[in-house]
This record gives sequence, C-alpha cells and structure tokens, in this order.
Amino acid sequence: MITLRQTFPAKMWQEDQLAELLKQWAELVHEQISPDFTYRVYTFKIGPVNTVAWEVDVESLQLWEEARAAMLNNPDIMGLVKQVSDLRERGGTFDVWNLYAQG
Repeated sequence: MITLRQTFPAKMWQEDQLAELLKQWAELVHEQISPDFTYRVYTFKIGPVNTVAWEVDVESLQLWEEARAAMLNNPDIMGLVKQVSDLRERGGTFDVWNLYAQG
C-alpha cells in the first residue's frame, strides 16, 4: 500500500473552500476513475496555518499513474483542478509513503 500526500497552502481564509474543492475532486476521482482509491482531506489544526492536505491510498504507483492520465483527460476533474489553483498559494509538498506496518 502506498499513500500519496499533497499539501496546499491556501490563500488567507480560503482553507475551508479549498478543502471542499479537494473533497469534490477526490469524490469525482473515486466515482469516475478508480473506486478502489481511499482518500482523505485534512485542514490544519496545529502547524502551518491555512494549509489543506489531501491523501490517497493506492496499491501501486503504476495504478496511480494510470489514474492520473485518466484525470488529465477528464473535463470535470480538470475544472476542479483550475478552481483549486485559484484558491491556493505557491508551494506545498508532495510525499509518497510506503506502508510499513498497520494495526
């Protein structure tokens, strides 16, 4: 299992709107591209202010790359990506985590 995690610095006071767009984006991916993906959207509690994080669990990077190619050709998803871009600042992180153990 691999977890992909991306953080998005939101424009001031826009983190809830950004989180909602990322939730909609993740739901579209889940419905239209890959129902096997598990996703999570987080807003900051303690840490970098105005930051939203998105995570998705995938079985392999190959499956992610296939899904990513399908997303790039999906006008509904790309419309949400544009809206996300309008609410975020530059920067953020993109991490790939390999599951080592789970209880």
